[in-house]
Amino acid sequence: MKKLVSFIITIFSIATVAFPKQGDHFLKADAFVKNYPHKINSQQDLDKFIDAVNKKFTAGEDKVRAAFYWISENISYNYKAVTDRTYRPKDITSLLQSGEALCSGYANLMEYFCKKFGIECVTIDGTGRSLYSDIVLDPLKLSNDHSWNAVKLNGEWKLIDATWGSGYTDYATGEYHKSRNEKYFLADPRIFIYKHLPLKPQWQLLDTTVTANQFCNWPFIDEGYFANEITNVYPLQLFIDKKVGDTIQFKFYTTKEVSHVALESLDNQVVERGKLSSGKHYYSYTFRPKKTGEYDLRVSLFYLDEKARYSYITYAPALIYRLRVKSK
Repeated sequence: MKKLVSFIITIFSIATVAFPKQGDHFLKADAFVKNYPHKINSQQDLDKFIDAVNKKFTAGEDKVRAAFYWISENISYNYKAVTDRTYRPKDITSLLQSGEALCSGYANLMEYFCKKFGIECVTIDGTGRSLYSDIVLDPLKLSNDHSWNAVKLNGEWKLIDATWGSGYTDYATGEYHKSRNEKYFLADPRIFIYKHLPLKPQWQLLDTTVTANQFCNWPFIDEGYFANEITNVYPLQLFIDKKVGDTIQFKFYTTKEVSHVALESLDNQVVERGKLSSGKHYYSYTFRPKKTGEYDLRVSLFYLDEKARYSYITYAPALIYRLRVKSK
């Protein structure tokens, strides 16, 4: 009798995807903030907390981590103010008392912390791509809709997005959920750029500048990209033009072990799961579209132990492409 393999496919939200726990390097800073005994409701309270951090830690990384951790624990994103357009910029005291902010408030608060720590910090304005609906095809129509920070540690600039690093919004309900996301703390610029395009190119912190046109024409990079520690993909373009029966070869560069791929159109008309072929530090899969028209294709990677009697599979979408498929 053949072994039974049970598939449980789960699309994970930002909160449940497992990422490398960078916070493990900052356990002392995190514990200090978590156990700080006093409430912080005013700028005076905040300055006392900052003085305590300065006395406790000498390394700039620990101080910045304390700021990031405190913000992620105490400030919530005010999504309602975005939808009803009632938000107005707040001073530090008002922000602390309300416990709510938009991205500019998060960035300004991080800059305030760093100024008191004696650490160089700048607020960066630009375009954020957090949702697939954020994709803008015309570079001239990119909006200045997000803010984040760069901090200078040991002579090197590092990127922090305290807003996205603090939690996420369930857009179906409008409810905000606190959930610290480590990949937005001292982030790798090569990955950060997929979702952040600064107005001033120097704040990309890359050897080769990414243009607005490149940014607009990338596929949407989703949470599974980070969960599977993907470093590069092919094709790296949003639109894929093919005819029915043509081949599309996907390549995913990662040192993490995966075995299978799931391809699903967002309208649920295309569903295909198959085994990946492996190369040197990459996996590949050949897809032949059978459906004509223009549609969005979600690509997810996962690992399946085919020898197990039962295999419980979880995966998160890694990329979304837009296919334009014509008949032969």
